[in-house]
Amino acid sequence: MSKVTFRDFAGAIMATEHERAAQVLSALLGLDAPTAATATSAFVAKMAADPQFVIKAMGLRAVVEQKDHDGATGLLRECFGLAAEQAAASATVLLAHD
Repeated sequence: MSKVTFRDFAGAIMATEHERAAQVLSALLGLDAPTAATATSAFVAKMAADPQFVIKAMGLRAVVEQKDHDGATGLLRECFGLAAEQAAASATVLLAHD
């Protein structure tokens, strides 16, 4: 898969292409396919339940730019429902992208 971004993830979500969104998330966060699908579903559910949720999710950009591992880990847990260890590992993968 070529280099992907959260913009690609968001576009797939908005187009209700959740399988594609999960593939993007897998590439971004180093997740296996089942975990990426579950995380995508969690994101979609949170977005549907709270319109303000997208603002929180957009905070990922800032923590990535700041290379804030703890901040990224927390937001990955909140936004995608990842367990602590997986969120920390995914934050490492995410912060390594450039």
